[in-house]
Amino acid sequence: MATIEAPANTFYTAPTLGAGLRGIELDRCYTGDYVAGRRHGFGTYTYPNAFFKYEGQWVNGEKHGLGKLSMRDGAYFEGEFVNGEIEGQGTRRFANGDVYIGTFELGEMQGFGVMRLANSDSYQGPFVHNAFEGVGVYTCANGDVYEGDFVRHKRNGQGRLTCADSSSYEGGWVDGHRSGEGEASYPDGSWYR
Repeated sequence: MATIEAPANTFYTAPTLGAGLRGIELDRCYTGDYVAGRRHGFGTYTYPNAFFKYEGQWVNGEKHGLGKLSMRDGAYFEGEFVNGEIEGQGTRRFANGDVYIGTFELGEMQGFGVMRLANSDSYQGPFVHNAFEGVGVYTCANGDVYEGDFVRHKRNGQGRLTCADSSSYEGGWVDGHRSGEGEASYPDGSWYR
């Protein structure tokens, strides 16, 4: 079988060769450094569908190191990439204006982080598969603060809600609602157990 030699400016996409580019795709989509037919160094890749654009570091044809993945709707991720995946520390801005700063694992918010919502509420604490999960602090724009357990974005378990009007509740929560034993106090000095 004869070996076909490709022109020097033609790069292939093949699992054995890494994420290479063919000549015309290279011209249209990628600008930057490359070594041995692979993106390597700093470069910008605009995806063929033009919704996504990556600008940052490349190693052996994969996004690796610091970079920014932008979306046409204004959303973006800026931070660490490992072997083509969003992995490590970074900032994710959503199209609706929400912003997450924290840890990512395989593209998901995973680990400790801070989420600032477009409505000016914020959450600080652990995330599991993109959801508030564990002991965290949720601060509302109106000044109310909840400190306690979360399960899948909802108050679940034990927690304390301190309201801007100085009323408070400390006790059990289920699916975001007060449940079980707890103690409430009110601005007029009254309380309920």
